[in-house]
Amino acid sequence: MVLAPLLGERRNDFTFTGADLDPDRLRSALDAALPDDTEVALGSDGWADFSDPWLGDLSS
Repeated sequence: MVLAPLLGERRNDFTFTGADLDPDRLRSALDAALPDDTEVALGSDGWADFSDPWLGDLSS
């Protein structure tokens, strides 16, 4: 999936610190949070229908 043509070049860097962190588990959770090609193709209008995993559904 290439987002650059759609959204421009984007990059975020994260640093995780803590005792007994499992890098593979953390990487897997972050990878699972990425949108797939179908979700990216929906565009911002389609994304507005997604519920927020932290705040819940804000459309009501």
